[in-house]
Amino acid sequence: MATFTANPSVDGYVQRAVSYSGRGAETWDEVTTNSTGTLANTSSVYLYTAATKQTSTSRWLCNRGLMSFDLSSMPADAVISAAKITVYVNTYFAQTTNGNQVMAFLWTGGSSISTADYNDFDASYTTNYESDISSTGADQDFTIDNTLLGWLQDNPQGNGSNLFNIMFRNRLDVNSADLSESDPTGFNAQLYRSQEYSTSSHRPVLTITYSTGYGNSVVDVASGNISSINGIATANISKVNDA
Repeated sequence: MATFTANPSVDGYVQRAVSYSGRGAETWDEVTTNSTGTLANTSSVYLYTAATKQTSTSRWLCNRGLMSFDLSSMPADAVISAAKITVYVNTYFAQTTNGNQVMAFLWTGGSSISTADYNDFDASYTTNYESDISSTGADQDFTIDNTLLGWLQDNPQGNGSNLFNIMFRNRLDVNSADLSESDPTGFNAQLYRSQEYSTSSHRPVLTITYSTGYGNSVVDVASGNISSINGIATANISKVNDA
């Protein structure tokens, strides 16, 4: 087995911040399903996921973290068995039930981040929920599993641009109605240290475990079989000649 590791080539977050009362107000479901964000940030030292009702400003805050990993150096014939993203949790808040859970989606954006990426994801490719975000100042492993792992196994060198793009979303953001979740009632957020953070060991890391060489093994087996067949045929011909 071999291991591939990479830091993000691009990371950041997109946000939609709108009023929940008065003129122009949106419901929480409208916030989560809107096609664009109101802010995009690629220079912060933090990746920021949030599903928050900010009573001090009468606003909803929905933040989605984005990371892009370059897989161009992965072998094309890699057979991937496992993958994870390790992030360093700077701080977190969970004032609503399940507000400390996060889910990853396949981000279908490119190599840059804009407000248009707010809903730029493929819901067919997701991980299971990661819970237990209950400590700060420590690494947190997010297992790439479920259909998102299947996508990675089918595309070991990433998409057409050799990228593996991830969107992190708070559980209350994913679809509160379908999951029977309450709307956010307070501050629910996770802050992870980003690729821009000064301490390199605190930056996000993608780790992929894989193996290769199956193609060569098949060729070797086939060559060996041919040699054996040739040997048997030659031996048989010699016996016929001797007779």
